[in-house]
Amino acid sequence: MTQDEPQFLRVVSSCLPEELSQKLKNLSKSSPEAEIILDDVIRFGAVKKGLDELLRPADLKRRRDAEGDVPQTSKRPKLDHDDASDGPHRFTLHSVSTTSPVRKKVDIVVHESTVKFVVPASLATEAVVSLAQLSRAFILPTRGKTKPHWTVVIISTNTSEKGTSSPQIIFGLDASAPSPLSMTDSTSVKKLMKKGDPTLPAIKELLSHLQVPILQPSTDVFKSACANKGSDGCPGIEAYLGAKVGSLWFMKEGILWGESKPCEFWPVEDLMGITDGLRMISATGRTCTLILTRRSAEDPGEEEDDAGEETAFSLIDGKEQDGINQWVKRFQGAFGRKKDEENRPALPPATGKMTIMQIADDSDEEDDDFKDDEQEEEEEEEATSESSGEEDGGGGDSGSEENVGGSDDDASGDEDEEVLKEENHPLLRPGAMPRMSRAAIDMVVDMVEEDMLGNDEDEEDELDD
Repeated sequence: MTQDEPQFLRVVSSCLPEELSQKLKNLSKSSPEAEIILDDVIRFGAVKKGLDELLRPADLKRRRDAEGDVPQTSKRPKLDHDDASDGPHRFTLHSVSTTSPVRKKVDIVVHESTVKFVVPASLATEAVVSLAQLSRAFILPTRGKTKPHWTVVIISTNTSEKGTSSPQIIFGLDASAPSPLSMTDSTSVKKLMKKGDPTLPAIKELLSHLQVPILQPSTDVFKSACANKGSDGCPGIEAYLGAKVGSLWFMKEGILWGESKPCEFWPVEDLMGITDGLRMISATGRTCTLILTRRSAEDPGEEEDDAGEETAFSLIDGKEQDGINQWVKRFQGAFGRKKDEENRPALPPATGKMTIMQIADDSDEEDDDFKDDEQEEEEEEEATSESSGEEDGGGGDSGSEENVGGSDDDASGDEDEEVLKEENHPLLRPGAMPRMSRAAIDMVVDMVEEDMLGNDEDEEDELDD
């Protein structure tokens, strides 16, 4: 027995329930030696260490390797981030359940150049995404929920190539706040949204600070044939990408594979042409497979050799085929068309002398309509005879006889007018290019020769003759 009092045993006894503490006191009274042994056991460091290991959770137990004990921890590694690079605070949406880049309830804090995900209790930053990386945001009505719910998807690239740094942000909110929801603006003023208030305004305010296009599918563009009872419809359908279930959202801007990570987007201009951009295959009609082909060539000159990148979505309900076909008919004109082609400005109207480039642009498809010399001579003779006939036919009786005799010509003239109506002849439609006369062509040729030979002498215009 040591000279020290059994202090460790008394501390342990004071922490025990009354019943166990009393039993320990009775044991000490009956056997003073047992009290000393117990106190020594508690003092022994190896025993304390073993008890700590026994009480530690299973996922935190230390494993032994060749070099000895290596402690395992569930803590996320500390972020190598300089808070000074965030810039001023813009907006915070508090206590939001996120799926990516972290899966927990966090505060979404938007700064001038970053968006951060911060744990409310500890204020520890779990993830940081640069705003410069983000490209598009989508507000989606979550499928499969009993109550209306919003899912927000923010992507950095349209594709999700493995091994590349392309962060995605995914979080969700009930359409009506189930409990008070708070926000903090750039002036550090905290706003409180009451229970039952719509959360969509808060979502849009958050996204407005990200400075990216915000897309939201609508049933006016696409409506699923498999909507839940009592629902106004859904602009998305259920599909499988391999073994992963998710949703395809159809918008006028393109198609989004959303909610299931990683998300991908197919803009209509990235789809491979009118026929190959979207295809459907169905063996039984009960389900179908949708194949999207993304154009991989960036140079328009390489499109002929571009095989594209195919992505197949399977196990789609066969009832969705009609809706998908309607969407294709409505927007397939934009498949494969780059925006610079769609927004290409029209050539300005010609002023003054025509240039050789304007002639090439305006007369490519009408060169076959020019008349040869014989046709020109025949028309000139007909015009001369008609004009002489009009000059000779000045009297009343002779004029009436000519009218009677010319009834057949009038009838044929009516037929010609019928043939030359705008709907029957493309050159008569508004904006069509009129024919160029032989004299106009000769004038242009002379202008070109003059420019090439460097002849600066003024010549009379042949049209004045």
